[in-house]
Amino acid sequence: MKVTIESLNDFSDEVKERLAQRTDTSAVLLKALAFDESAYVRRAVAENKNTPTETLTLLAKDENEYVRWVVAKNKNTPPETLAQLAEDEDSDIRGIVAENKNTSVETLALLAQDKERWVRSEVAQNKNTSAETLAVLAKDVDIDVRCAVVENKNTSVETLVMLSKDKELCVSENAKKVFKERKEKGKTNMER
Repeated sequence: MKVTIESLNDFSDEVKERLAQRTDTSAVLLKALAFDESAYVRRAVAENKNTPTETLTLLAKDENEYVRWVVAKNKNTPPETLAQLAEDEDSDIRGIVAENKNTSVETLALLAQDKERWVRSEVAQNKNTSAETLAVLAKDVDIDVRCAVVENKNTSVETLVMLSKDKELCVSENAKKVFKERKEKGKTNMER
């Protein structure tokens, strides 16, 4: 049976949701399903790895926060759309944006100032976060944020040295350990 935009209204929400989940559903049908009344159908469109970026950008403005959350989680959501979602009032959405590998350095720097500590912690863990932003997060009041900074490979040696003097033992000891590992790795690379 061939599904057309015109025939979509003949289907139940469950059928449309399953159609939105299929990886062989055309971009045209996915875009049409993005306008469906059912948030479950729109969420399924947002989850589909083949949903075009233009449709994800459209869904980033959805009234339903769970649809926006799924857009923020989609690995194909473009950086510009993630930047828009980084300003969402829902901290869960901002946290997912902070996790996404497509989130730009600039957006991560913005999210590093978020009022929610767990959002800042996600920024500290993101592999795209710049050394400059990590240096700012290294001074965060929250211990989990500082611990995440230590673990990020983009954290500069200077920041690790600063964190090795942290008042919290788990931060300072881990910073010393990471610093030592990097130093040893540097020696190994120089010997090659």
